[in-house]
Amino acid sequence: CGKWTRVLGGAMSLAIPAWKMQATAGDPKRVQDVVSYVVPVVEANDQTPNLCLLLALGAGLAGMMLKIKILNWLAVLLAFSAASRADSKFQWSMLMQAMVFCGMSLFTGYVMPKLKGARAPVVPIPVASVD
Repeated sequence: CGKWTRVLGGAMSLAIPAWKMQATAGDPKRVQDVVSYVVPVVEANDQTPNLCLLLALGAGLAGMMLKIKILNWLAVLLAFSAASRADSKFQWSMLMQAMVFCGMSLFTGYVMPKLKGARAPVVPIPVASVD
């Protein structure tokens, strides 16, 4: 190709000096120049959260606030399924939070009394008369 090498051919061609292409491209036939892939090390604090645990936290919180029993039991199911698939790098603190929310949501769903139509008594406000 001479001094210049055409990249991306056609109307969108870009002329790059041949010596620059050789310096940056590297030769795949040279075994000593091949760099093997290194798996990046992930620290415990940088792990992505477990999806089952996030859903268990959300369902437990929603079941506790709205007192919907099916959400409570869904949170328990999700928390136990996440615990059953635990490995050595598992986020145990998040599991404990999910279990606490499950327990609190079951407590509020079954033990706490439901207030049906209870309202605060209406007290008339005294109005000062102007004479």
